[in-house]
Amino acid sequence: LKLGWSPEQISGRLGLESGTMKVSHETIYKFIYSSEGSRQKLSLLLTRQKPKRTRWYSRKPKKSHIPDSASISARSQSIEKRKRIGHFEGDLVVFGSRKSSNITNLVERKTRLAKLVHNTSKNTNEVIGGIQNTLSNLPKSHRKTITFDRGTEFASYKNLGITTYFCNPHSPWQKGSNENFNGRLRRYLPKKFDPTKLSQTLLDKIETRMNNQPRKCLGFKTPNEVFYNRPISAVALEP
Repeated sequence: LKLGWSPEQISGRLGLESGTMKVSHETIYKFIYSSEGSRQKLSLLLTRQKPKRTRWYSRKPKKSHIPDSASISARSQSIEKRKRIGHFEGDLVVFGSRKSSNITNLVERKTRLAKLVHNTSKNTNEVIGGIQNTLSNLPKSHRKTITFDRGTEFASYKNLGITTYFCNPHSPWQKGSNENFNGRLRRYLPKKFDPTKLSQTLLDKIETRMNNQPRKCLGFKTPNEVFYNRPISAVALEP
């Protein structure tokens, strides 16, 4: 056995090199987990190094936490066409390690207003709790639905108490508002940014700046002006 090689790789390569010698990967597995293989500790040479073999039929399929009724296909055309305020898209922005500090960004589809939330992990209770606190500070009439991808960090979505939709698997483009916003956010927080330097104070400053930038899609009004129906202020003349 070669360190890190799977029995399937060994079986396939052996047949390729010898042309005549054939040993099935199942036979190799049986020897690895036989009394002789156990004595030689051959399982330690496998990638997963399991002392006992788990049969394929004993593995329980992973149950999705997303019901069919929450599919993005059930989202109304009025949401798709950005006709009304109150429909958000949510995403997680990560830097380096998957377990390090990260950001939840929430973007309102019609006005492009964005909210940034600092998380210390990807734990679903922390992520959803941060979203819940953020949305609760917005006008009730302006928080109707939210759309996520299928990441497990959004598994506790029912705690939000608002209609929630999920993109199809491997279809991030279905959250176009998030994808566009993330590109703009990277100007302030590039991928190489040290996640240990993230803080809610920093994110609040970036959020304020981005929500006060005029957008062509809004007739050069700012997200803050459109979302909160505020009069136009002289943001272009600020130093």
